[in-house]
Amino acid sequence: MDYLLKNCDFVLTWINDEPKVLRNVDIAISDGLITGVGTITMGGFEKIDCSGHVVIPGLVNAHTHTPMSLLRGFYDDAELMTWLNKMWSVERELTRDVIALGSELSIIEMIMSGTTAFIDMYHYPDVTADVALKYGLRAALGSTFIDTLRKPSCVENELRNFVSTYGKSQLVRPLINVHSIYAVSRDTLLRARDLSNELDLPIQVHVSETRDEVYESKRRYGMFQWST
Repeated sequence: MDYLLKNCDFVLTWINDEPKVLRNVDIAISDGLITGVGTITMGGFEKIDCSGHVVIPGLVNAHTHTPMSLLRGFYDDAELMTWLNKMWSVERELTRDVIALGSELSIIEMIMSGTTAFIDMYHYPDVTADVALKYGLRAALGSTFIDTLRKPSCVENELRNFVSTYGKSQLVRPLINVHSIYAVSRDTLLRARDLSNELDLPIQVHVSETRDEVYESKRRYGMFQWST
């Protein structure tokens, strides 16, 4: 369908690498692409009155675990490690079908809130990738190293298959997930680093979430950790 968004009160956009706010303009969309912004009178479009509304670029969820929407309220108000052990006991039993349902629920909620891209960390990333493709969202995701749940060699094999399947996708960007330094060994950290260099993939990792984790890093590796 071709759409014409009429009478948009505010349009947040970028022009010549500078943020701009446009007032009282129309937006033409053809074949999924914006083809015009301004006063547009051409026919052949389905018109949508946007008076009183703001049009903005799609939002990006910079870190999420999409299938975990099904675990909301399952176990709350606990210290991190107590909470994680409880969640991991459940996540060991999750099937691909359950993960697909959780991912679909989260992705629908993201679309409803104006989110069009997300960076994910969870098991069976191909399942979530397929749901994202179904709804046309951009997603960065990949296999997750977490020694307490899976052997690193299995994760590496899954990651290579994921890159082979989705590496040329226009919507899905593979990456390497490392849960945390407390959930993997030093050897696994080095394996992830080597894979990142070999496959030219970014790494996503939880760091410095608690005081204990920060000082455990100092004890184990002689330095504090931080995110950049």
